[in-house]
Amino acid sequence: MTPTHPIPGESREPESGSPLDEAMAACRRALVTVGAFSFCINLLVLTVPVYMVQVFDRVMTSHSGDTLAVLTLAAFAAFVVMGLLEVVRSRILVRVGLWLDARLARPVFAAMVAGGGAPSAQGLRDLARVRGFLTGAGVFAVLDAPWVPVFVLLIFLLHPALGVAAVAGAGLLFALAWVNDATTRAPLKAANDAAVGTMAAADAMARQSPTVEGLGMAPALSRWWAVRNARALALQATASDRAGLIMAVSRSLRLALQVGLLGLAAWLVLHQQLTVGAMIAASIILARALAPVEQSIGVWRSVTAARAAFDRIRGLLANDPGDEARTPLPRPRGQVRVKGVSFLPEGAGNPVFRRVTMTATPGKMVAITGPCGAGKSTLAEMMVGIRVPDAGRVTLDGADVHAWPVAERGRHVGYVPQSAELLPGTVRDNIARFDPSAPAEAVIAAARLAGVHDRIMGLPSAYDTLVGGPADRLSAGARQQIALARALFGDPRLVVLDEPYSNLDAEGVLALMAAIDAMKARGAAVVMVAHRPSILAHADRVILLEGGGSRLVQRSRRVDLKLLTGGEAKPMSSTPPARRRRPREALQ
Repeated sequence: MTPTHPIPGESREPESGSPLDEAMAACRRALVTVGAFSFCINLLVLTVPVYMVQVFDRVMTSHSGDTLAVLTLAAFAAFVVMGLLEVVRSRILVRVGLWLDARLARPVFAAMVAGGGAPSAQGLRDLARVRGFLTGAGVFAVLDAPWVPVFVLLIFLLHPALGVAAVAGAGLLFALAWVNDATTRAPLKAANDAAVGTMAAADAMARQSPTVEGLGMAPALSRWWAVRNARALALQATASDRAGLIMAVSRSLRLALQVGLLGLAAWLVLHQQLTVGAMIAASIILARALAPVEQSIGVWRSVTAARAAFDRIRGLLANDPGDEARTPLPRPRGQVRVKGVSFLPEGAGNPVFRRVTMTATPGKMVAITGPCGAGKSTLAEMMVGIRVPDAGRVTLDGADVHAWPVAERGRHVGYVPQSAELLPGTVRDNIARFDPSAPAEAVIAAARLAGVHDRIMGLPSAYDTLVGGPADRLSAGARQQIALARALFGDPRLVVLDEPYSNLDAEGVLALMAAIDAMKARGAAVVMVAHRPSILAHADRVILLEGGGSRLVQRSRRVDLKLLTGGEAKPMSSTPPARRRRPREALQ
C-alpha cells in the first residue's frame, strides 16, 4: 500500500538535491516527531517507580485508602496514554518506511536499469531492508538509547552513591556496545557483501537455466555456488558468534548491576539514608535505563545491515542527477557524432579502443564491423547513452547524449541489443515500451514496419499475448523481431541495432532490410553492428573497428568486402591501381 498523505513534518515545498537527500531530509523532520513521542513514552515509564515510592513512603505510612486509589487511577491513566503514544509512534514509523519506499523506489529502479553494470535487483532489496528496519522492533532500541542519561540522572537524585553505580554500569554496557561494533563491523560487512554476490550469482544462473540444464552444468554450478555461499555463511557465523558472546556478557552484567544496585540501596536503607520506596524505584529505573543499551547490542546486526544497505543505495543514486532539473530539448534530426571516444574496461591494462571518431547522418545507414572483442557493442551502447566513454563524447544533434533526460532521449532513439529479450508483459506492452497511453495504431504500425505483424496475429491472444519471463514460449527469432518493433515504435530519429539478424531466417532478414530502408526514407539515422557481407553491402558507410582504432571504409563497388572481414583489399574491377580510391581513414 502506498501512502497517499505526506509524513509528519514533510515540507510541501520543492527541494533541490538528489531524491535520497530530499527523502532523508523529510524523514529527519518526521523522526523529530518520533523523538518527541519517545521522550513522552520514556517519561511515562517512570510511572511504576514513582507509584512504588508513593505507595511505600506515603500510603503504607498513612494507611490512606483514598490516596492509594487516586495513585492507582493516575497510574492506569498514564499507562493508557503511554500505550496510545506507542501505537502512534509505531504507526508514524510504518508510514515513514512506506513513504520512503514510495519516494525512492522509482529512482532506485531507474538507477539500477541505467547503471550499466551487471543486472541486479539488489537496490530494491536494500530499500526493502531499510524499510524493514524502520518498521521493525530494532529501531525502538535505537530511539530509546538517547534517554539513558535522563534515567541515570534520576537515580542520582535518589542518592549520589546509586548514581555513581548507575553511571559505572551504563559505562560498562556502552563499552560492550562499542566492542560489539568494533569486532563485528568488518565480518558483517564482508558477510553482507558476500551474500549480495551469491544472490547475484544465483539470479544469473536462474536467468540462464535453459543453458545450464542443456549443458548439464547444474551439479557443477551447485557445488560452485555452495562453496561461495558457505564462505558467506562462515563470515555471518563469525560475526554472530562474537555478537552472541557480547550479548550474553551484557545480559549477565545488566542483571548483576541490578542486584548490586539493589544491594547498595538496601545498605543505604539500613543506614537510614534511603527509603524502601526509593530503593525499589532505583532498581526499576536502572533496569529501564540499561534495557535500551542491551537491546541495541542484540539488534546491532540488523542496524549494521540497514546501514550497509543505505550506503549502497546512496552509492547507487550518487551519480544520478535526475531528469527533473534538465531543460527539455527539441526533437532531434538524428545527427550523431562520436568524437574521440575511448573505452577501458575496469581492471584492464589497455583500452579496447581509443580515439574513435565517426558520424551518423539522417537518412543514412552506418555499419560497424570488426573482429570479436573490438568493442562494437560497447560503441553502440555509447551512442544510445547506456555507457559513458572514458574519453571523448557522443552527441545527438550537437548535445551530449547524457545531457538529454533519459525518458526524453528514449523517445527519439530505437535500440536492439545483441541479446534481445522481452520484459514480462504483453506483446503490446513490449512494443509500446510499457506506455499505457500509446495508441494501438502506433503499436501495430511499428509491428508492420518490423515485419512481425502477421506473426503476432498468429499468437493465441495476438497483441495481448503474455511474453517475457520463464513462461515465454516465443522463438528467439520472434523475440528479436518484436524487439525490433519496439525499437521502431514512435518513429525514432536514431536507430541503433546490434546484430539484429542473428536469429532471423531469410524472410526475417528481408523484412529487417525493408524496415531499415523505410527508416532511412523517414530521415532517421541508422547504425548497425554487423558481420554479414550482404548487410554491409547495404550500408552507406562502414566503420571497421580493429587494433584499438577505427577505419572508415568508403562504400564503393571497387572495394573488396574482404577488407571488412580482415582480408586484403582487392579491386573488383579492371580500374588501374593508380586510379582506385584509397580507403579514407577516420582514425589511425
